[in-house]
Amino acid sequence: MPEYRLKNKVIWVTGALGLIGKASVEHFLEEGAYVIGTDLLHFTQAAELSELERKFPGRFSLHVSDATDEGQIIGIIEIIKRKFNRLDGLFHNAYTQIWKSLSEASLEDWEFVMKGTLTSTFLVNKYAVSMMKQLGGGSLVNTSSVLGTVPVKNGPVAYGSAKAAVNHLTRMIAVENALFGIRANAIIPGDIKSENHAQAMDNLIGRSGRPEEVAKLAAFLLSDDSSYITGSLYPIDGGFNL
Repeated sequence: MPEYRLKNKVIWVTGALGLIGKASVEHFLEEGAYVIGTDLLHFTQAAELSELERKFPGRFSLHVSDATDEGQIIGIIEIIKRKFNRLDGLFHNAYTQIWKSLSEASLEDWEFVMKGTLTSTFLVNKYAVSMMKQLGGGSLVNTSSVLGTVPVKNGPVAYGSAKAAVNHLTRMIAVENALFGIRANAIIPGDIKSENHAQAMDNLIGRSGRPEEVAKLAAFLLSDDSSYITGSLYPIDGGFNL
């Protein structure tokens, strides 16, 4: 019999319609999890996720939700409580990005990206932690970016700054909640593309990463196999930083 790394764990995936989100939903289900997927976009735009509802009956549900809206986040938590009465893991992928440098970006651009990337991380983690505290712990995994660790000339100033803050926020969450059995880690992807759009890259591996590779790292961090890991930042960038 195969060993399922996430067997019967309840995992919440935000940004479920994104490239990494979709791959992660499918991988977590294959690893035996119950998955709640949320995204700002409507799921009629992702036929493959609707197919997963049929393939994994009772183990996967889709919900339209804005990760920057506190009321909607509380609503998702209430859905999870009613259906499962526990939350074992969070994989937070929701973000917004505008590629503008400091001189190009407006205050409106800055605030839009900060809200979609940093504020969403704060809200989703805040309410996930609140539920996990009541139920004995869990694992939080936030998706960051190499742009939050490596300054890029004329790069996206708001997005890079927001992702740098996500890294620090994740570590603060880890420190604050370790005694409650809650772990928090961040994944720092480089260039991630679907197989059809992969390309040669200026990194040690020489190619783009695949969303399935990020999903497998997230599954490890959400599983009991990583029970001694918290407050860590995991680059998955083909050696881009070296």
